[in-house]
Amino acid sequence: YGVADLRAQPDGEVVKRLIAIADSRFQDDLAVTAKAAGKLNADYEVPEQHRQNLPHVLRARLQPWLSTEGSPALLPDFPFGTDLTADELRIVTALRQMQHASQHPAELVAMLVKSLWTDREAPPAYLQRLGLDDATSLRKILMRKLFAGNL
Repeated sequence: YGVADLRAQPDGEVVKRLIAIADSRFQDDLAVTAKAAGKLNADYEVPEQHRQNLPHVLRARLQPWLSTEGSPALLPDFPFGTDLTADELRIVTALRQMQHASQHPAELVAMLVKSLWTDREAPPAYLQRLGLDDATSLRKILMRKLFAGNL
C-alpha cells in the first residue's frame, strides 16, 4: 500500500511507517504487538489517512489504469516480468475468476449456467495440469466446465 523510508530511523518511527503502509485489516494487531514490545507509546493510534489500505480500495483506485475488455492496460499485470508461461497466466486468470465467484453465490450460479451452455473446452494440457483430464465425478465435471467457461 506504499513505500516506507526506513533508513536511519529509530525503531519507533520504523514501526509507525510500516504500520502506515500495512493492510488496514492488520494494523491494529500490529500496533498492539509493537506497544507490547515497547516500540510504540501506549496512546499511539494509526492515523486516519492510513486506515483505507484495503484490497477493494486499492483495486478501485487502480481501475482506470487496468485493462478492460477491448482496451489494453496502462499498468501491466506484472511490471517486473513473470516466470509464468502464457498458458499458466491463462490458467491463473480462470482460477481467480472461479475463486472470486465461489465467494459470491449468485455470481457462481450465473457462471455455472453460462459455462454449461457453452461448448467451450479447455486444452487437454490445462485439464491434465489441474487433474481434471479424467473427470468422472459430478464435482470434477462441473469444475471442468467452469474452468473451460472462464478461459
